[in-house]
Amino acid sequence: MSHGSVRAYVEDRFGGDWDAYIDKLERISAGLLGIHGRGKGAIIRLKGRKVTLKGVGLSDYMQLSSVRLGVVRCLAEEAEADSLQDFATAAGGNDTHSDSPKPAAKRQDYRIIVTLPQSLVAKLRKQATRRSLIENQKVSVNDIIVRSLKSRYLRAE
Repeated sequence: MSHGSVRAYVEDRFGGDWDAYIDKLERISAGLLGIHGRGKGAIIRLKGRKVTLKGVGLSDYMQLSSVRLGVVRCLAEEAEADSLQDFATAAGGNDTHSDSPKPAAKRQDYRIIVTLPQSLVAKLRKQATRRSLIENQKVSVNDIIVRSLKSRYLRAE
């Protein structure tokens, strides 16, 4: 399984909605945890066959599922960062042929006001909530946007 195949799967099965796919993986993970906690076996499909996993085998599968969930979250963040480039802002839109001067090199931080579609804000809020739980600290929508932009544009420097 490659990153490209996961991206294609999310696009085909979930219409590009990474949050829905992550929710599905989290539900599966919670179900596996419950099954493991009860000492039962889980039936999974492996190359078209049904396989029952118990004990150490189920524990290993759960560990791999956790790694997969982490990778999917990372891919989702990349997709969010890429989609942030495709919306117009109140600070001049996404027009790359702007006649405005480039910012002075000495400045480190800028404040920009951005207008976002409600659907994107809802996704960003969901992602901020998820990141808050993972990082065990408050993560805001602004933090998500800043991280996405930094990861996208600081790599290019």
